[in-house]
Amino acid sequence: MSRKKMYRLLINLFHLTNILNHLFLLHRVGVFCELLFIVNLHIRNIIYVYELVLLTFNTMIPISLYTFRYRTMHKVCSSMMTTLLSCLLVSAASAQIVAPTQAGGVTVRKSLNYRQPTTPFTLDNYLYSTFYAADKRCYNLKGLLIGHTSMKVASLKANPAGVAYAVLTSNGKKSHVEIFDAYRVDQRLFELASDDQHPTAIAYSADSKRFFMALDNKELKVYDGKSYVVQRSFAMPFVPTMLEVSANDYYLALAGGMQVVVVAQETGQARVTLPCSAEVKCVAFSDDSSMLGVLTSSGFSIYDTRSFTKQIDVPLTGTPTSFAFHPEGKYVGVVSADQTMTFVNLMDVNDCFTMNESDGHVSYLRFVKDGKKNIFLSYNTLNAIRYKLLGGFSPNYTKLLKEELLQRMEEWSKMREGETLEAYKERVNEESRLKQARLFEQEIATKMADNRVMNGIIFLIYVVIKQLTLI
Repeated sequence: MSRKKMYRLLINLFHLTNILNHLFLLHRVGVFCELLFIVNLHIRNIIYVYELVLLTFNTMIPISLYTFRYRTMHKVCSSMMTTLLSCLLVSAASAQIVAPTQAGGVTVRKSLNYRQPTTPFTLDNYLYSTFYAADKRCYNLKGLLIGHTSMKVASLKANPAGVAYAVLTSNGKKSHVEIFDAYRVDQRLFELASDDQHPTAIAYSADSKRFFMALDNKELKVYDGKSYVVQRSFAMPFVPTMLEVSANDYYLALAGGMQVVVVAQETGQARVTLPCSAEVKCVAFSDDSSMLGVLTSSGFSIYDTRSFTKQIDVPLTGTPTSFAFHPEGKYVGVVSADQTMTFVNLMDVNDCFTMNESDGHVSYLRFVKDGKKNIFLSYNTLNAIRYKLLGGFSPNYTKLLKEELLQRMEEWSKMREGETLEAYKERVNEESRLKQARLFEQEIATKMADNRVMNGIIFLIYVVIKQLTLI
């Protein structure tokens, strides 16, 4: 392509983006207006630089009224700096691109495979680590045998303090609960059920101070999490096969059959009953306790824990077995089949993707954090537990805004050096708090919007440059 044709192409691109910008402005599509405006600006800058190159080589070029009006050496130099910065940003962005997996844009940045002597059956996590059981044996993440039981393990729960783990064992006719030391092999600490008691589900409170055990006589027993002495007991409306505790230790979800009942931990009083149209497979609370997820054999539903109204209902195919919220609360992960994990954006259920595990035998998944706050997907498979560091999840901007707003307000509310008590009371009051919170919120939202626009700009410039290089 000749220099004159390239110049004409740039001019046409400039006018095209200008027309599209006006069209989007007419239809009030604000985000595209911002993107096209700045893309238009960058194309104009590229035109300036190209003109400078052509003038350097004494090449005759058509000079439009627009370029003649704005052409100065100052404009050309600033355009060169802007374009150079754009190219550097594009290079930095493209250098971080990882080859995407089949999971629709989400990438696997790191994959860890922990081989096990057997296929994990029932699992639970303590921080980054995993405990699991298979048949009558219990193991840790390293695959080391840490406990034996006399009957098959039906459920295993790790103490959130990391000092012990509880197992519910059963042979079909009777069942009981045992507490083991997490660091000493076969060190049984407590046995909680007698011959006339048949536990059906167990759970620890999030602060590890209480241990819950449901019995087949519709009794819920609450134990001290350290001494395992019974503190109180409550009557339940039905016999659950699953117990799940909210992170704020306020709610306890009882699940089994085709119903879920949420009760208050302190009183045992039923808060709400959630009837389901299919068998319940799993229940889970979000990390901030604002949502409750119920997975059934036909799909999953999300409830707001303030009013327990259903917010989202997503149908699923296959045989769902496990469900977990992403720590940021925007996505959920579901084991939807033996070899398939599905991830759904709760703010846009059409934004979903699947990840396949060729070895199969997947029945459990969780999101866990390592010491550096990296979020890994943890799941079981054939003779292994796998951890994958996933990238590409779109951020939860609402949560990020709340966290940064809280941090800024805490810093603003502190007494400053040399500030008197009277001056502090005058500066920090209910009215000034509300006013300052609104200001911070506007600043944070503007900054986030600028970041999103810049990310879009980088991508669009990258596409434009890529297309130009192909011409």
